[in-house]
Amino acid sequence: AIAPLLEGCDLLGVAQTGTGKTAAFALPLLSRLDPKLKAVQILCLAPTRELAIQVADAMENFSANIPGLSILPVYGGTGYSEQIRELKRGAQVVVGTPGRVMDHVQKKYMKLDQVKALVLDEADEMLSMGFADDLEYIVEQMNPDHQTLLFSATMPKHVQKLANKILEDPEEIRASGKEERPPSLVKQFVMICTLRQRVDAIEKLLLAWQPSAAIIFCKTRNRVETVADILRPKGAEALHGGMPQA
Repeated sequence: AIAPLLEGCDLLGVAQTGTGKTAAFALPLLSRLDPKLKAVQILCLAPTRELAIQVADAMENFSANIPGLSILPVYGGTGYSEQIRELKRGAQVVVGTPGRVMDHVQKKYMKLDQVKALVLDEADEMLSMGFADDLEYIVEQMNPDHQTLLFSATMPKHVQKLANKILEDPEEIRASGKEERPPSLVKQFVMICTLRQRVDAIEKLLLAWQPSAAIIFCKTRNRVETVADILRPKGAEALHGGMPQA
């Protein structure tokens, strides 16, 4: 990917997590960035705050030899003030979730007229999470003379449709396939039981396996609270979207 990106080409990358795509796009884009220009020059969109933080951290490491470079992760579920302060100071690289980025653009805290490169990381995830309108809005606000990179683990019709709309004569690179995926180290089991028996079954499994740590996923917030209450004597705690980030 590095050679076409250095030439300024648009890129369509089909790649699973762990194939090195962050370095593949970050290294060439950072090398073309103007550290003296205090404006957003690289905008990377990711589906979750966790991925945005991860990509921002990686770009911090890759840009250690660029003095004065400001890389800002932008995501929801946290306050605006620090993000606004860094944008006003002239953050040059923004890595964020579509909803919060669109929010900053609409409120005029983030300007996209100087953006040289737009990266959509995990595009299939972003579309499946309902960010299609946010992505289109963000692209519409940018100057037309920018480089666009779209990465996706899969290429269903709705992702291909987005790629056709925002990419111009892209270089296409595929770095995924069953033969390249590492073998799963996770053992999987299925137990069929009624809802009434389920927590009892979980307790028996925990007692039998004695895991040092475990995560139990439930369908709803109420169910999370119910299961956590029953398992709290075993050290369980609840975690769901209705709780504050702190």
